[in-house]
Amino acid sequence: MNWLDFAIIFVIIGFVVGAYAAGLIREAVTLVAAILGIVVAGLLYDDLAADILVFMNDEDAAQAISFLILVGAVYLFGQIVALMLSRTASLLMLGWADHAGGAVFGFLKGLIVVQALLIVLAAYPSLGMKDAVAGSQLAPYFVDDVDILLWVLPDNFDSRIERFLAPQPSS
Repeated sequence: MNWLDFAIIFVIIGFVVGAYAAGLIREAVTLVAAILGIVVAGLLYDDLAADILVFMNDEDAAQAISFLILVGAVYLFGQIVALMLSRTASLLMLGWADHAGGAVFGFLKGLIVVQALLIVLAAYPSLGMKDAVAGSQLAPYFVDDVDILLWVLPDNFDSRIERFLAPQPSS
């Protein structure tokens, strides 16, 4: 296991613990925000990348940064909405079921976020993470089996992941 494997485990555990504390209703809103963030970023990242290119010369890095900014912005908006709804959720008094359901939702959300981040890291080798992703024992489960997530992303990501997964000629 390399450092990326530990980071993946840490991120997923963090999502589970945080979601357990937040509860099901609040986590459902933020899960929708995570999925919506990936879809919105997939549709709009090229436009934002053009604006980011004013500040840098690396088109791949600008695309990756713009994708992450858009996912983060939509996710943050979802967190704000969830926070506003948390007072309403407390009136339902679901107790342990609310927290257990939140943990399950947090696990799913953690998987989606880790998968999206690993796709970006694998798709853009100029970020310098190719060796870490390739050397990870857990990353292949997220990068190799990404059909659903790649379905909502632009074709550009699909072709980049295929190149990443293709056997490399030995030098």
